[in-house]
Amino acid sequence: RFHLPTLGKLNLAETPLFSVGSLTRAIKQQVEDEFSPIRVRGEISNFRAAASGHYYFSLKDSEAQIRAVMFRGDNVGLRFQPADGIEVEALGTVSLYPERGDLQIIVRNLIPSGVGALMQAFEKLKRQLASEGLFDDDHKQELPEFPTTIAVVTSPRGAALKDFIHVLSSRWPAATIVLVPVSVQGKEAAPRIAKALDRISRWGGADVVLLGRGGGSLEDLWAFNEEVVARAIYDCETPIISAVGHESDFTIADFVADARGATPSAAAALAVPDRRELVLSFGQTENALGRAFRRDLDRRKDQVLGLSRTYGLRRPGDFLEKESQRLDFLADQLRKTGDITLRGKVTELSTLGKRLERVHPAAQLARSRDRLSLIPATLGRALENKLSLEHSRLRERKRTLQSLDPSQVLARGYSMTLHGEKVITSGDQLNPGDEIAIQFHKHRASAKVSEVHEKSLHPSEEDEA
Repeated sequence: RFHLPTLGKLNLAETPLFSVGSLTRAIKQQVEDEFSPIRVRGEISNFRAAASGHYYFSLKDSEAQIRAVMFRGDNVGLRFQPADGIEVEALGTVSLYPERGDLQIIVRNLIPSGVGALMQAFEKLKRQLASEGLFDDDHKQELPEFPTTIAVVTSPRGAALKDFIHVLSSRWPAATIVLVPVSVQGKEAAPRIAKALDRISRWGGADVVLLGRGGGSLEDLWAFNEEVVARAIYDCETPIISAVGHESDFTIADFVADARGATPSAAAALAVPDRRELVLSFGQTENALGRAFRRDLDRRKDQVLGLSRTYGLRRPGDFLEKESQRLDFLADQLRKTGDITLRGKVTELSTLGKRLERVHPAAQLARSRDRLSLIPATLGRALENKLSLEHSRLRERKRTLQSLDPSQVLARGYSMTLHGEKVITSGDQLNPGDEIAIQFHKHRASAKVSEVHEKSLHPSEEDEA
């Protein structure tokens, strides 16, 4: 501490003499001791991010302003991007920059003053992107019905990844899961997420992308509200399902994505079908087809039986006998009277008789029987063809499901390595000394890792040499 005499008692002989450097150092020491730590609320102005990574800006209110600096080591973990006009709370120490004699705050942490500024930025960007058509349904892509490769863009240490893997492996274990690890929080999260989506789009090997993280505050989820992420989602040629936060959380990414899951688990369920439901559906379809065929066959049998019971088919001779008797009666009348009219009747009846011979019920019955005899065979062939076609389809679907069964893969000579309950997909997940289990088709072996090194399934030219 130092104390200068008042002006009223100024005496040059008794007044301490300082150099400029010693004075600034003394002032610096005093303000740091007096104001450490300190929390200041104000509005950011004159913000500048230097090439070194340090942030330089001023904090101001209606009465005054003060310089501030936030060094790179402190600003890396910020949950938002500082900018002019944002009201913040700065935690740090007051110091003096000796080279210029400027009083400044060395900021160790910076948070928005409430969520008002973030919500204002959120709504502003939302309106802008909506006006540009980034949320339009016409641009959204259809999700694949049976995906084989699923890219998961999330933190490798987050709870969301566990939810993704659990749901995907239980509903559709045949799918290959490709993890694209990214930061999901902090200053570097947004550009890394955008870069990951661009790589997946250029790769083209994924059928669908799951993008997300677990819940958190508005600040925690802010990376998914950045414009660079929104445009990367819009430009991605692979369908994207967004799963950010909890059910009540909405981000800009949710509006741009092709589909949204309320939670990571819900998003995974949207990405793949449930194999159990498919098997049940196939069984129900087979039963329904069988019932339909039996109903159709019974209906046609009833039709044939009904025709066989009609009077015309049961007593065809009665009709012919009746008409022949009438012809004989008219002939007798003609012989007795010689009536010309009756002669005409006889001629008419003679013609009728010839016609009746052509349409004799017995002949009709024979033809009807021939046609009826063909119906069961024709119907049988049609039903057999239809049943054969449906059975072929069912067998094909059964072979597809069997090929997707993990046990069938093991039966072909493959094995599965587990560390605890975790399936090992890469040697990077193992360390020497780890105890592992190797699952074969019908047996399981225990082993201990002695060495982990890179080895390609296809030897290089140097290896062959």
